[in-house]
Amino acid sequence: MPKSGTVRRHSGSGRSKPTARKTGTGKAGRSILCIPGLGGDARLFEPILKHLDPRIRKRVQYVVLTPPLKRESLARYAKRILQEQNIAGKAFSLVVGISFGGAVAQEALKVGTIRSGRALLVSTAYSGADTTALTRACARILQAFPVVTHRPIVNSLAAVYPLVRRMKEAKLFAAMFREQPAGMIFHLPAMIAGWRPESPGVLPCSFVLVQGTKDPLFSFANLNRTRTVDVPIARGNHLVCVTEAERIASLF
Repeated sequence: MPKSGTVRRHSGSGRSKPTARKTGTGKAGRSILCIPGLGGDARLFEPILKHLDPRIRKRVQYVVLTPPLKRESLARYAKRILQEQNIAGKAFSLVVGISFGGAVAQEALKVGTIRSGRALLVSTAYSGADTTALTRACARILQAFPVVTHRPIVNSLAAVYPLVRRMKEAKLFAAMFREQPAGMIFHLPAMIAGWRPESPGVLPCSFVLVQGTKDPLFSFANLNRTRTVDVPIARGNHLVCVTEAERIASLF
C-alpha cells in the first residue's frame, strides 16, 4: 500500500508512479463525470461529494444507466448511452466510476468516447474474469426470470434491503434500486460477467483503483494480480463508496 500521503497512479504503459495525494477541496470549476453502479444514480455519489467544496459539486455531471439492448456488449453499451445523453466527445478533468459504472468508464475512455487525464475507479473490475463465483451465478439466475416478474422482484428486494443492511444510507439505496428500470438488474450483471476487453487494466490516462479486500462481487486477488490495487481497503466490502467516502473524496 502507498505510504501515507501518496497514492500510486497507473498510466496506460502499466508503470506505477507515486504522486502526492490531493486534498478533497481541489480546484473549483473542474468538470467531473460520475458514472454510478447498477441500481444507483446520482445519489450514489452523495456520501463522497459532501466532503468536497460546493463549487466543485456544481461542476459534476452524471451518467444515467439505462436498460441494455438485446445481446449488446459492454463496449457498445457504454458508447450508446453516452451518445444518447450527449456526453460522448466531451473531455473531463476526472472520470469517476463505481462498480458497473467503473467498467463503463474504462470502455468509454479506451475508445475515446470520452476523454480525461485521470480516472477514479471504485469497487469495479478490469474484465469479467474479475467477477466472483457469486456474481456469475447471480447473473445466470437473474437472466432466467420472465419479464413479468421483474418489477415485483425489484420492489420486494427494495423493501427488504433496509431491514437487512444496517447502514444509515440503506433507505436511500433501496429507493435508487426501486426507481431504476426493472429489467436492469436482470441483464447488466451478465454483461459484466461476460466482459472480455483486449487489454484489462490498461487505460489511456492515469487512474486509481479503490477496492475492498472482501468485495463479494469482484475478486480483489484477481484485480491485484492484474495491477497492484492502488488503495486497498482492508476488510472492505462492495460499498466502500459509503464506508470510505471521505477517503475517496480526497482522491478527486
